[in-house]
Amino acid sequence: MITAKPVRTRRGEVMEFVSLEDETGVFLATFFPDTYQRYAHLMLTAGPYVVEGKVDEDFGHVTLTVERMKLIS
Repeated sequence: MITAKPVRTRRGEVMEFVSLEDETGVFLATFFPDTYQRYAHLMLTAGPYVVEGKVDEDFGHVTLTVERMKLIS
């Protein structure tokens, strides 16, 4: 994890935008409120993580909507 920015939705729920780095480069991962609640405790560590979800590419920027996450120990 490089950076993380928690934000509140219009309903007041917390979600987070996280910049992650892997062997291929840096990408933005979005944790929507339900996913954020399930995995926020894992982001208190420096990682490394395995993240899974839906990958989108727009104008050369890759983003990941996270569906699952686990800490590699």
